[in-house]
Amino acid sequence: MATVTDLFQKYDGVREYNGIVATIQTWFYGYVYRGSWCATSMSYMLDQLGLLGKIGKKQENVYNMMKMCENAAKSGVGEFHYRDDIPYGYTIPRGTIVFMLNSGTTMTTSSSKHVTSAYEAFTFKKSGSWYGEGGNQSDMIRKSQYAQAKIYAIYFPPYQEDPKPDDPKTTHPTVKRGSKGDAVKELQEDLNTLGYTDSNNAKLDIDGSFGARTEQAVKKLQKANGLVVDGSCGPKTWAKIDELLDKIEPGTKVKILDQLNVRSGPGTQYSILKVLKKDTICTWTHENGNWIYLKEPAGWVNANYVTTKI
Repeated sequence: MATVTDLFQKYDGVREYNGIVATIQTWFYGYVYRGSWCATSMSYMLDQLGLLGKIGKKQENVYNMMKMCENAAKSGVGEFHYRDDIPYGYTIPRGTIVFMLNSGTTMTTSSSKHVTSAYEAFTFKKSGSWYGEGGNQSDMIRKSQYAQAKIYAIYFPPYQEDPKPDDPKTTHPTVKRGSKGDAVKELQEDLNTLGYTDSNNAKLDIDGSFGARTEQAVKKLQKANGLVVDGSCGPKTWAKIDELLDKIEPGTKVKILDQLNVRSGPGTQYSILKVLKKDTICTWTHENGNWIYLKEPAGWVNANYVTTKI
């Protein structure tokens, strides 16, 4: 999968207004413009990947680029999150476009700001440092170190996965509240299979309409699997669903070792649906960490209190 980071790395060390930088400036303005060029270079790299037209148009202002990416994500193109929506411990992937604010609390068109791309995947901890690869970094294209405290927002473009031989990649459109159609039906079926229910612990209707109940189930899945909890099913949420479905082992029997709570999600923070007696025999289908999902009765139990030795 080629990302903007990969394209920037090809020109590592190229100084201001030389080589590819002059090409970028000429592409953007029609001539070499001696000014800030982090956003113009990001626009160029997105265009080279065939993504700029899907996201919006070329930009020279970081704030305007950020708002363009936010609006693109709202229409289902990529994933965008402001800093406060990024959970502690979340992995920001290589190739993520990162918007930074150098001073103040709110970004505007006139703020001191910068845009670059994640050089490598890193864990968001709100403090500490990370590396970005981009343009206009010490007046050249290069890898630079930045403070996580300066991260203002992130955007993960809809990069194209490299197809696997004899295993064509299935693509899922981003769906969210208000969406309708077969993709929503597939999502509802998958959530039911994986045991993610609405806020009342009820399975979803397979009606192809993405309403409040489907959004509640998506948020449960995102929370349980360390994803950004926004209720929208984009590339990362679809990928996690596919990963979990691949782990399903239907028909495995387990015996309950002691009285055990069946919960609505994989963790003690979820509500108790039922209490099983010792030696009860159940069927489980898949796992999430140290929790397994029982087919009957439908719900999650801690794997430490069951055995496959019947």
